[in-house]
Amino acid sequence: PHTKMLPGDTWSPDFEVLNEATTFWYHPHLHKKTEEHVYFGAAGLIIVEDDNSDTLSIPRIYGVDDIPMIIQDKKFDPLQANQLKLEKTGDSIMINGTLNPHVDVPAQMVRFRILNASTMRVYNVGLEGDVPFQMIASDGGFLESPETMTRLMVAPGERVEIVVDFSGLASGDSLSIISFNTELAFGVQGGPGGPFGYPNVDNMDFELLRCKGIAATAQAVYTLSPVLNSFNKWLETDADTSRFIEITGGMNQVFLFNDLSFDMNVVNETIYLDDIEIWEIHNTGTMDAHPFHIHDIQFFVLDINGVAPPVHLSGLKDVVLIEPSATVRFITKFETFADPIVPFMYHCHILTHEDKGMMGQFLVIENPSSSPDESIKDNIDILIYPNPTKETLTVNLGEEGVNTERISVVNLMGEIVSSTSSQGKQQVDINVNTFTTGEYILVIQYKNNSSYSTKFVIE
Repeated sequence: PHTKMLPGDTWSPDFEVLNEATTFWYHPHLHKKTEEHVYFGAAGLIIVEDDNSDTLSIPRIYGVDDIPMIIQDKKFDPLQANQLKLEKTGDSIMINGTLNPHVDVPAQMVRFRILNASTMRVYNVGLEGDVPFQMIASDGGFLESPETMTRLMVAPGERVEIVVDFSGLASGDSLSIISFNTELAFGVQGGPGGPFGYPNVDNMDFELLRCKGIAATAQAVYTLSPVLNSFNKWLETDADTSRFIEITGGMNQVFLFNDLSFDMNVVNETIYLDDIEIWEIHNTGTMDAHPFHIHDIQFFVLDINGVAPPVHLSGLKDVVLIEPSATVRFITKFETFADPIVPFMYHCHILTHEDKGMMGQFLVIENPSSSPDESIKDNIDILIYPNPTKETLTVNLGEEGVNTERISVVNLMGEIVSSTSSQGKQQVDINVNTFTTGEYILVIQYKNNSSYSTKFVIE
Protein backbone atom coordinates (compact mmCIF):
# COMPACT_ATOMS: atom_id res chain seq x y z
CA PRO A 1 0.00 0.00 0.00
CA HIS A 2 2.98 2.34 0.31
CA THR A 3 3.81 2.14 -3.41
CA LYS A 4 0.99 3.81 -5.29
CA MET A 5 0.97 3.55 -9.08
CA LEU A 6 -0.95 6.50 -10.47
CA PRO A 7 -2.62 6.37 -13.90
CA GLY A 8 0.08 6.37 -16.57
CA ASP A 9 2.81 5.29 -14.15
CA THR A 10 5.23 2.44 -14.85
CA TRP A 11 6.83 0.44 -12.04
CA SER A 12 9.70 -1.89 -12.93
CA PRO A 13 10.94 -3.87 -9.94
CA ASP A 14 13.71 -6.43 -10.16
CA PHE A 15 14.58 -9.04 -7.57
CA GLU A 16 16.26 -12.37 -7.01
CA VAL A 17 13.90 -15.30 -6.45
CA LEU A 18 14.98 -16.90 -3.17
CA ASN A 19 12.03 -19.24 -2.64
CA GLU A 20 11.96 -22.94 -3.31
CA ALA A 21 9.64 -24.39 -5.94
CA THR A 22 6.00 -23.57 -5.29
CA THR A 23 2.95 -21.70 -6.57
CA PHE A 24 2.69 -18.01 -5.68
CA TRP A 25 0.40 -15.21 -6.74
CA TYR A 26 0.40 -11.43 -6.96
CA HIS A 27 -2.19 -8.64 -6.78
CA PRO A 28 -2.39 -4.89 -6.02
CA HIS A 29 -2.45 -3.87 -2.36
CA LEU A 30 -3.91 -0.36 -2.40
CA HIS A 31 -5.45 0.25 1.02
CA LYS A 32 -9.27 0.14 0.99
CA LYS A 33 -9.24 -0.98 -2.67
CA THR A 34 -7.64 -4.44 -2.51
CA GLU A 35 -10.94 -6.33 -2.62
CA GLU A 36 -12.14 -4.35 -5.65
CA HIS A 37 -8.90 -4.81 -7.58
CA VAL A 38 -8.65 -8.55 -6.97
CA TYR A 39 -12.35 -9.15 -7.60
CA PHE A 40 -12.25 -7.47 -11.01
CA GLY A 41 -9.23 -9.49 -12.10
CA ALA A 42 -5.96 -7.78 -11.15
CA ALA A 43 -4.18 -10.92 -9.96
CA GLY A 44 -2.09 -13.74 -11.39
CA LEU A 45 0.10 -16.75 -10.66
CA ILE A 46 3.86 -16.96 -10.31
CA ILE A 47 5.17 -20.52 -10.64
CA VAL A 48 8.66 -21.17 -9.27
CA GLU A 49 10.71 -24.27 -10.08
CA ASP A 50 14.09 -25.35 -8.71
CA ASP A 51 16.65 -28.17 -8.83
CA ASN A 52 14.63 -30.26 -6.38
CA SER A 53 11.37 -30.02 -8.32
CA ASP A 54 13.23 -30.88 -11.54
CA THR A 55 14.33 -34.24 -10.12
CA LEU A 56 11.00 -35.37 -8.63
CA SER A 57 8.61 -37.86 -10.17
CA ILE A 58 5.61 -35.52 -10.42
CA PRO A 59 3.38 -34.26 -13.23
CA ARG A 60 5.10 -31.21 -14.74
CA ILE A 61 3.85 -30.52 -18.29
CA TYR A 62 2.02 -27.22 -17.97
CA GLY A 63 -1.54 -27.32 -19.25
CA VAL A 64 -1.41 -31.08 -19.87
CA ASP A 65 -0.83 -32.82 -16.55
CA ASP A 66 0.15 -29.71 -14.53
CA ILE A 67 -2.90 -27.47 -14.48
CA PRO A 68 -3.45 -24.12 -12.73
CA MET A 69 -6.81 -23.79 -11.04
CA ILE A 70 -7.61 -20.25 -9.86
CA ILE A 71 -10.95 -20.24 -8.03
CA GLN A 72 -13.07 -17.11 -7.71
CA ASP A 73 -16.76 -16.58 -7.03
CA LYS A 74 -18.50 -13.83 -8.96
CA LYS A 75 -21.82 -12.00 -9.17
CA PHE A 76 -23.15 -10.93 -12.57
CA ASP A 77 -25.65 -8.06 -12.63
CA PRO A 78 -28.49 -8.77 -15.12
CA LEU A 79 -29.51 -5.10 -14.93
CA GLN A 80 -26.07 -4.01 -16.17
CA ALA A 81 -25.57 -6.31 -19.18
CA ASN A 82 -24.24 -9.03 -16.89
CA GLN A 83 -21.24 -6.97 -15.84
CA LEU A 84 -19.47 -8.04 -12.67
CA LYS A 85 -20.99 -6.72 -9.47
CA LEU A 86 -18.84 -6.70 -6.35
CA GLU A 87 -20.38 -8.90 -3.67
CA LYS A 88 -18.85 -10.43 -0.56
CA THR A 89 -19.66 -13.85 -2.00
CA GLY A 90 -20.93 -14.33 -5.54
CA ASP A 91 -23.35 -16.94 -6.84
CA SER A 92 -21.21 -18.06 -9.82
CA ILE A 93 -17.95 -19.98 -9.61
CA MET A 94 -15.22 -19.25 -12.14
CA ILE A 95 -12.05 -21.28 -12.69
CA ASN A 96 -9.30 -19.39 -14.53
CA GLY A 97 -11.93 -16.84 -15.54
CA THR A 98 -14.24 -19.49 -17.05
CA LEU A 99 -17.86 -20.31 -16.15
CA ASN A 100 -18.93 -23.98 -16.11
CA PRO A 101 -15.35 -25.06 -16.83
CA HIS A 102 -14.04 -28.42 -17.93
CA VAL A 103 -10.57 -29.72 -18.73
CA ASP A 104 -9.33 -32.75 -20.66
CA VAL A 105 -7.23 -34.95 -18.38
CA PRO A 106 -5.02 -37.80 -19.65
CA ALA A 107 -5.40 -41.25 -18.09
CA GLN A 108 -2.49 -40.76 -15.68
CA MET A 109 -1.57 -38.65 -12.69
CA VAL A 110 -2.53 -34.98 -13.07
CA ARG A 111 -1.40 -32.13 -10.84
CA PHE A 112 -3.67 -29.20 -9.97
CA ARG A 113 -2.17 -25.97 -8.61
CA ILE A 114 -5.12 -24.55 -6.68
CA LEU A 115 -5.30 -20.89 -5.69
CA ASN A 116 -8.25 -19.53 -3.73
CA ALA A 117 -8.36 -16.01 -5.17
CA SER A 118 -11.86 -15.34 -3.85
CA THR A 119 -12.27 -12.31 -1.66
CA MET A 120 -14.08 -14.19 1.14
CA ARG A 121 -15.29 -17.72 0.37
CA VAL A 122 -13.51 -20.83 1.67
CA TYR A 123 -13.58 -24.01 -0.47
CA ASN A 124 -13.64 -27.57 0.87
CA VAL A 125 -12.06 -29.38 -2.05
CA GLY A 126 -12.70 -33.05 -2.82
CA LEU A 127 -13.52 -35.39 -5.69
CA GLU A 128 -16.84 -36.73 -6.88
CA GLY A 129 -17.64 -39.99 -5.10
CA ASP A 130 -15.02 -39.26 -2.41
CA VAL A 131 -12.23 -40.54 -4.68
CA PRO A 132 -8.95 -39.96 -2.80
CA PHE A 133 -6.22 -37.63 -4.06
CA GLN A 134 -2.73 -36.73 -2.86
CA MET A 135 -1.61 -33.35 -1.60
CA ILE A 136 2.00 -32.54 -2.48
CA ALA A 137 2.51 -28.82 -1.72
CA SER A 138 1.20 -25.85 0.25
CA ASP A 139 1.90 -22.09 0.24
CA GLY A 140 5.66 -22.41 0.62
CA GLY A 141 6.49 -25.50 -1.40
CA PHE A 142 6.41 -29.27 -1.27
CA LEU A 143 5.40 -31.24 1.78
CA GLU A 144 7.91 -33.81 2.98
CA SER A 145 5.89 -36.58 1.30
CA PRO A 146 2.58 -36.95 -0.59
CA GLU A 147 -0.43 -37.13 1.72
CA THR A 148 -3.57 -39.03 0.73
CA MET A 149 -6.88 -37.35 1.60
CA THR A 150 -10.45 -36.86 0.43
CA ARG A 151 -11.00 -33.27 1.63
CA LEU A 152 -8.79 -30.19 1.67
CA MET A 153 -10.01 -26.83 2.96
CA VAL A 154 -8.54 -23.89 1.04
CA ALA A 155 -8.99 -20.39 2.46
CA PRO A 156 -8.64 -17.10 0.55
CA GLY A 157 -5.01 -16.48 -0.32
CA GLU A 158 -3.94 -20.10 0.21
CA ARG A 159 -2.31 -22.23 -2.47
CA VAL A 160 -2.26 -26.02 -2.49
CA GLU A 161 -1.08 -28.56 -5.04
CA ILE A 162 -2.87 -31.87 -5.36
CA VAL A 163 -2.37 -34.87 -7.64
CA VAL A 164 -5.30 -36.94 -8.92
CA ASP A 165 -4.80 -40.38 -10.46
CA PHE A 166 -6.98 -40.52 -13.58
CA SER A 167 -5.38 -43.74 -14.88
CA GLY A 168 -8.68 -45.59 -14.44
CA LEU A 169 -10.79 -42.90 -16.14
CA ALA A 170 -11.91 -44.06 -19.58
CA SER A 171 -11.82 -41.67 -22.52
CA GLY A 172 -15.07 -39.72 -22.63
CA ASP A 173 -15.89 -40.34 -18.96
CA SER A 174 -15.63 -37.56 -16.41
CA LEU A 175 -14.83 -36.97 -12.76
CA SER A 176 -15.57 -33.65 -11.08
CA ILE A 177 -13.66 -31.67 -8.49
CA ILE A 178 -16.26 -30.60 -5.93
CA SER A 179 -16.38 -28.09 -3.09
CA PHE A 180 -18.15 -29.81 -0.17
CA ASN A 181 -19.08 -26.64 1.66
CA THR A 182 -21.94 -28.21 3.61
CA GLU A 183 -19.20 -29.89 5.67
CA LEU A 184 -17.53 -26.62 6.72
CA ALA A 185 -17.64 -25.62 10.36
CA PHE A 186 -19.93 -22.84 11.56
CA GLY A 187 -18.33 -19.47 11.01
CA VAL A 188 -16.22 -20.54 8.03
CA GLN A 189 -17.24 -18.38 5.07
CA GLY A 190 -18.94 -20.49 2.43
CA GLY A 191 -20.44 -22.87 4.97
CA PRO A 192 -23.18 -22.35 7.54
CA GLY A 193 -22.18 -18.67 7.80
CA GLY A 194 -21.30 -16.44 10.71
CA PRO A 195 -23.23 -14.78 13.48
CA PHE A 196 -24.14 -11.77 11.34
CA GLY A 197 -25.61 -13.87 8.52
CA TYR A 198 -23.58 -13.09 5.43
CA PRO A 199 -26.45 -13.00 2.91
CA ASN A 200 -24.71 -14.87 0.08
CA VAL A 201 -23.06 -17.70 2.00
CA ASP A 202 -24.71 -20.68 0.39
CA ASN A 203 -23.81 -23.69 2.59
CA MET A 204 -24.04 -25.91 -0.50
CA ASP A 205 -21.91 -28.45 -2.31
CA PHE A 206 -21.08 -27.46 -5.89
CA GLU A 207 -18.89 -28.42 -8.82
CA LEU A 208 -15.64 -26.57 -9.34
CA LEU A 209 -14.17 -28.29 -12.40
CA ARG A 210 -15.30 -31.19 -14.60
CA CYS A 211 -12.39 -33.40 -15.69
CA LYS A 212 -12.97 -35.32 -18.94
CA GLY A 213 -10.86 -38.39 -19.70
CA ILE A 214 -8.59 -38.66 -22.74
CA ALA A 215 -5.71 -40.98 -23.63
CA ALA A 216 -2.51 -40.96 -21.60
CA THR A 217 0.50 -39.02 -22.87
CA ALA A 218 3.91 -40.39 -23.77
CA GLN A 219 5.41 -38.73 -20.68
CA ALA A 220 2.79 -40.07 -18.26
CA VAL A 221 3.55 -40.14 -14.52
CA TYR A 222 1.92 -43.01 -12.61
CA THR A 223 3.92 -42.97 -9.36
CA LEU A 224 4.90 -40.01 -7.18
CA SER A 225 8.26 -39.64 -5.49
CA PRO A 226 7.79 -40.89 -1.89
CA VAL A 227 10.04 -38.08 -0.57
CA LEU A 228 9.38 -34.57 -1.86
CA ASN A 229 11.15 -32.30 0.56
CA SER A 230 12.97 -32.05 3.89
CA PHE A 231 12.62 -29.39 6.57
CA ASN A 232 14.95 -28.00 9.18
CA LYS A 233 12.29 -26.48 11.40
CA TRP A 234 13.17 -23.81 13.92
CA LEU A 235 12.93 -24.89 17.55
CA GLU A 236 10.74 -23.14 20.09
CA THR A 237 13.67 -23.08 22.47
CA ASP A 238 15.61 -20.98 19.96
CA ALA A 239 12.94 -18.27 19.71
CA ASP A 240 14.12 -14.75 20.51
CA THR A 241 10.66 -13.23 20.90
CA SER A 242 6.98 -14.19 21.14
CA ARG A 243 4.22 -11.92 19.87
CA PHE A 244 0.51 -12.06 20.69
CA ILE A 245 -2.21 -10.80 18.38
CA GLU A 246 -5.89 -10.87 19.28
CA ILE A 247 -8.56 -10.80 16.57
CA THR A 248 -11.22 -8.42 17.84
CA GLY A 249 -14.40 -6.68 16.71
CA GLY A 250 -17.17 -8.15 14.63
CA MET A 251 -20.05 -5.69 14.56
CA ASN A 252 -21.05 -5.03 10.95
CA GLN A 253 -18.17 -7.27 9.84
CA VAL A 254 -15.51 -4.80 11.04
CA PHE A 255 -12.68 -6.87 12.51
CA LEU A 256 -9.33 -5.67 13.84
CA PHE A 257 -6.04 -6.85 15.31
CA ASN A 258 -5.69 -5.87 18.98
CA ASP A 259 -8.57 -3.37 18.55
CA LEU A 260 -6.39 -1.25 16.26
CA SER A 261 -7.46 -0.23 12.77
CA PHE A 262 -4.72 -0.10 10.14
CA ASP A 263 -2.83 3.19 10.02
CA MET A 264 -0.30 3.68 7.23
CA ASN A 265 1.77 5.89 9.54
CA VAL A 266 1.94 3.48 12.49
CA VAL A 267 4.42 0.62 12.72
CA ASN A 268 2.75 -2.04 14.86
CA GLU A 269 5.76 -4.31 15.36
CA THR A 270 9.53 -3.81 15.09
CA ILE A 271 11.56 -6.96 14.46
CA TYR A 272 15.30 -7.57 14.46
CA LEU A 273 16.93 -9.21 11.46
CA ASP A 274 17.84 -12.88 12.03
CA ASP A 275 15.52 -13.22 15.01
CA ILE A 276 13.43 -16.37 15.38
CA GLU A 277 9.94 -15.48 16.56
CA ILE A 278 6.77 -17.24 17.68
CA TRP A 279 3.52 -15.52 16.75
CA GLU A 280 0.37 -16.48 18.64
CA ILE A 281 -2.88 -15.44 16.97
CA HIS A 282 -6.05 -15.63 19.06
CA ASN A 283 -9.50 -15.72 17.47
CA THR A 284 -11.36 -16.12 20.73
CA GLY A 285 -13.33 -12.89 20.42
CA THR A 286 -15.14 -13.36 17.08
CA MET A 287 -17.40 -16.00 15.60
CA ASP A 288 -15.93 -15.84 12.09
CA ALA A 289 -12.94 -17.63 10.61
CA HIS A 290 -10.05 -15.42 9.45
CA PRO A 291 -7.21 -16.41 7.06
CA PHE A 292 -4.14 -14.73 8.59
CA HIS A 293 -1.51 -13.78 6.00
CA ILE A 294 1.95 -12.30 6.55
CA HIS A 295 4.37 -10.78 4.04
CA ASP A 296 8.19 -11.14 3.91
CA ILE A 297 8.46 -14.60 5.49
CA GLN A 298 6.87 -18.02 5.62
CA PHE A 299 6.27 -20.03 8.75
CA PHE A 300 5.66 -23.44 10.27
CA VAL A 301 2.47 -23.90 12.29
CA LEU A 302 3.41 -25.12 15.77
CA ASP A 303 -0.04 -25.97 17.05
CA ILE A 304 -3.74 -25.16 16.91
CA ASN A 305 -5.38 -24.95 20.33
CA GLY A 306 -2.32 -26.70 21.72
CA VAL A 307 -2.55 -29.64 19.30
CA ALA A 308 -0.01 -30.36 16.56
CA PRO A 309 -1.29 -29.23 13.14
CA PRO A 310 -2.80 -31.70 10.66
CA VAL A 311 -0.50 -32.96 7.91
CA HIS A 312 -1.77 -30.53 5.29
CA LEU A 313 -0.54 -27.66 7.50
CA SER A 314 2.86 -29.22 8.18
CA GLY A 315 4.75 -27.46 5.38
CA LEU A 316 5.84 -23.87 4.93
CA LYS A 317 2.89 -21.48 5.00
CA ASP A 318 2.12 -17.80 4.64
CA VAL A 319 -1.67 -18.09 5.14
CA VAL A 320 -3.40 -19.99 7.93
CA LEU A 321 -7.14 -20.09 8.59
CA ILE A 322 -7.95 -19.31 12.21
CA GLU A 323 -11.41 -20.60 13.02
CA PRO A 324 -13.67 -19.23 15.77
CA SER A 325 -12.43 -19.95 19.31
CA ALA A 326 -9.05 -21.05 17.93
CA THR A 327 -5.50 -20.04 18.82
CA VAL A 328 -2.78 -20.69 16.25
CA ARG A 329 0.92 -20.50 17.00
CA PHE A 330 3.57 -20.39 14.30
CA ILE A 331 7.35 -20.01 14.24
CA THR A 332 9.48 -18.19 11.68
CA LYS A 333 12.81 -16.48 11.14
CA PHE A 334 13.20 -12.97 9.72
CA GLU A 335 16.47 -13.69 7.97
CA THR A 336 16.43 -12.14 4.52
CA PHE A 337 15.32 -8.51 4.38
CA ALA A 338 15.89 -5.51 6.65
CA ASP A 339 14.91 -1.93 5.93
CA PRO A 340 14.41 0.94 8.41
CA ILE A 341 11.91 2.65 6.11
CA VAL A 342 9.74 0.21 4.19
CA PRO A 343 7.43 -1.98 6.32
CA PHE A 344 5.84 -5.35 5.60
CA MET A 345 2.18 -6.18 6.15
CA TYR A 346 0.13 -8.79 7.96
CA HIS A 347 -3.61 -8.94 7.42
CA CYS A 348 -6.74 -11.01 7.11
CA HIS A 349 -7.05 -12.34 3.57
CA ILE A 350 -10.80 -11.85 3.59
CA LEU A 351 -10.28 -8.73 1.57
CA THR A 352 -13.29 -6.79 2.83
CA HIS A 353 -11.90 -7.28 6.35
CA GLU A 354 -8.46 -6.09 5.24
CA ASP A 355 -9.88 -3.03 3.47
CA LYS A 356 -11.84 -2.08 6.60
CA GLY A 357 -8.71 -2.03 8.73
CA MET A 358 -7.85 -5.63 9.68
CA MET A 359 -4.18 -5.14 8.84
CA GLY A 360 -0.96 -4.21 10.61
CA GLN A 361 2.61 -3.54 9.55
CA PHE A 362 6.07 -4.33 10.82
CA LEU A 363 9.61 -3.16 10.23
CA VAL A 364 12.58 -5.51 10.09
CA ILE A 365 15.71 -3.67 11.20
CA GLU A 366 19.31 -4.46 12.05
CA ASN A 367 19.75 -5.45 15.68
CA PRO A 368 20.61 -2.25 17.60
CA SER A 369 23.32 -4.11 19.52
CA SER A 370 25.36 -3.99 16.30
CA SER A 371 24.76 -0.27 15.71
CA PRO A 372 26.72 2.60 17.31
CA ASP A 373 25.57 5.80 18.92
CA GLU A 374 22.59 4.43 20.81
CA SER A 375 22.53 7.51 23.02
CA ILE A 376 21.85 9.80 20.08
CA LYS A 377 19.37 7.35 18.56
CA ASP A 378 17.41 7.23 21.78
CA ASN A 379 17.06 11.02 21.68
CA ILE A 380 17.01 11.69 17.96
CA ASP A 381 13.37 12.89 17.92
CA ILE A 382 14.03 15.91 20.13
CA LEU A 383 16.96 16.96 17.91
CA ILE A 384 14.78 17.30 14.81
CA TYR A 385 12.81 20.56 14.67
CA PRO A 386 10.42 22.05 13.92
CA ASN A 387 8.14 19.07 13.32
CA PRO A 388 5.80 19.74 11.53
CA THR A 389 7.76 22.18 9.38
CA LYS A 390 7.06 24.43 6.39
CA GLU A 391 10.44 25.84 5.30
CA THR A 392 13.46 24.25 6.98
CA LEU A 393 14.04 21.07 8.96
CA THR A 394 16.95 21.32 11.39
CA VAL A 395 18.79 18.18 12.45
CA ASN A 396 21.04 18.83 15.43
CA LEU A 397 23.55 15.97 15.72
CA GLY A 398 25.89 17.60 18.24
CA GLU A 399 29.23 15.94 18.76
CA GLU A 400 27.89 12.64 17.45
CA GLY A 401 27.78 14.08 13.95
CA VAL A 402 31.30 12.86 13.45
CA ASN A 403 29.96 9.28 13.34
CA THR A 404 27.47 9.99 10.56
CA GLU A 405 27.89 10.15 6.80
CA ARG A 406 24.66 11.31 5.20
CA ILE A 407 21.14 12.50 5.96
CA SER A 408 18.38 11.72 3.45
CA VAL A 409 14.71 12.58 3.13
CA VAL A 410 12.56 9.76 1.74
CA ASN A 411 8.90 9.93 0.77
CA LEU A 412 6.41 7.20 1.64
CA MET A 413 6.93 5.58 -1.76
CA GLY A 414 10.55 4.94 -0.79
CA GLU A 415 11.97 7.60 -3.14
CA ILE A 416 14.92 9.72 -1.94
CA VAL A 417 13.88 13.36 -2.46
CA SER A 418 16.86 14.96 -0.71
CA SER A 419 20.30 13.82 0.42
CA THR A 420 23.16 15.73 1.99
CA SER A 421 26.51 14.93 3.62
CA SER A 422 26.61 15.13 7.42
CA GLN A 423 30.24 14.13 7.99
CA GLY A 424 31.77 16.15 10.82
CA LYS A 425 28.70 18.39 11.10
CA GLN A 426 26.93 19.13 14.36
CA GLN A 427 23.88 20.58 12.60
CA VAL A 428 22.29 20.07 9.19
CA ASP A 429 19.56 22.36 7.83
CA ILE A 430 17.36 20.89 5.10
CA ASN A 431 15.30 23.19 2.88
CA VAL A 432 11.90 21.53 2.37
CA ASN A 433 9.83 24.42 1.02
CA THR A 434 9.75 22.92 -2.49
CA PHE A 435 8.45 19.53 -1.30
CA THR A 436 4.76 18.65 -1.38
CA THR A 437 2.96 18.50 1.94
CA GLY A 438 2.67 15.21 3.79
CA GLU A 439 4.70 12.71 5.78
CA TYR A 440 8.36 11.97 5.07
CA ILE A 441 11.08 9.84 6.59
CA LEU A 442 14.41 11.23 7.71
CA VAL A 443 17.22 8.66 7.41
CA ILE A 444 20.56 9.14 9.18
CA GLN A 445 23.30 6.89 7.81
CA TYR A 446 26.28 6.00 9.99
CA LYS A 447 29.84 5.22 8.94
CA ASN A 448 29.51 1.55 9.87
CA ASN A 449 26.62 1.21 7.33
CA SER A 450 23.92 1.17 10.02
CA SER A 451 21.09 3.69 9.86
CA TYR A 452 18.32 5.24 11.87
CA SER A 453 15.04 6.67 10.63
CA THR A 454 12.18 8.74 11.98
CA LYS A 455 9.14 10.44 10.47
CA PHE A 456 8.38 14.13 10.14
CA VAL A 457 5.63 16.19 8.53
CA ILE A 458 5.75 19.01 5.97
CA GLU A 459 2.73 21.31 6.27
